[in-house]
Amino acid sequence: MHNKYRSRPRSTYSLTQLAALIGALLSPAVQAAPLGASFDIASGVTVTSPQKLDDNQTGVIQTGGALNVAGAIAVNAPGSAVKITNSGTLSTTGNNSRGIFTTGANAIITNSGTLSTAGNNSSEGIFSTGANAIITNSGSISQQFSF
Repeated sequence: MHNKYRSRPRSTYSLTQLAALIGALLSPAVQAAPLGASFDIASGVTVTSPQKLDDNQTGVIQTGGALNVAGAIAVNAPGSAVKITNSGTLSTTGNNSRGIFTTGANAIITNSGTLSTAGNNSSEGIFSTGANAIITNSGSISQQFSF
């Protein structure tokens, strides 16, 4: 006798297996690039990870605070209308190093602290390509690079 309904093998998954599958689908490797976030580096604090600012976000390095990054742009700000204030120490080293790099329009950058970059090929303390940027410097900016 021919059964028109074939039995199919059943798969059973435990809750742990389902949770692992859902976790893998939502892992950072599958998600978009990380978003920027406003930051405030207080006096006595040293941060060594690069910072990113998106639209309307603010980055502050207070007097006595430090942002010391190796091998990357210290503050990367692709967002529009970002505000960056360095009253402490901002330094970066490495190939094509940049202390502050903005590409969005209407960036406001104020340096009254110490900003230094050192690297191969090129090295810029502040590099801004967005329209209507306002850059105020009453501190020190030093750049050291070799070819």
